[in-house]
Parts: sequence; C-alpha cells; structure tokens
Amino acid sequence: MILSKRTIGDNTTVQRRYFITSSSMSAKDLMTSVRSHWGIENQLHWILDVVFKEDGNRILKNYGQQTLSVLRRISINLLNQDESKLSKKRRIFRMAMDASYMKKVLGYL
Repeated sequence: MILSKRTIGDNTTVQRRYFITSSSMSAKDLMTSVRSHWGIENQLHWILDVVFKEDGNRILKNYGQQTLSVLRRISINLLNQDESKLSKKRRIFRMAMDASYMKKVLGYL
C-alpha cells in the first residue's frame, strides 16, 4: 500500500493505492515505475486523440471501431520504428505524399 498525496491549489487529497507484485522494490521505486507506465499510456492516448483524431470516430457499424483501433496502433508502432526527426503527424503527411517514404516506413525497402 502506498499513500499518494496530491495538491491542486488549496485542495489536498490523500489516496491509498494498492499494488500486487512479486518484486521487492521500495515504495519509491514502485511509484517511479507506475509513473513511467502512466506516462507512456498517456502519451499513447494523446497521439491517438491528436494525430489520429480517434475521439472524432463516428463509425458504429459492425466491427469498424475495433478494426480502426488495431490499425491505428499498428500505424503508431510502424511510425515509432522510423528514425526520422519529423513529428508523427508530419510523417503521416509525408507518407501520403511520397510513396517511397511510405514503403520505407512499412518495411518494403
């Protein structure tokens, strides 16, 4: 169990957090690990919302939402493998404009 204290303005809240693990980490190391996990998770959701506009998806038929969700995550993994210094949004745009770059990102070259 770890007690987490959070202060926003004049408001302070204390929360108990329970973790089950086989690791013998200290509480400080465990919280560092949890924070880094949520940082990665939040970054993924930001990319899905901002770059892929996932929240604006209005497909309601059959398995369209699930299919697009899988395709977006595959796209993110492929874009992460590209070592370009461009933002993900610019990489997507460049893929749309340059077939050779798209083939490189998709692993055809």
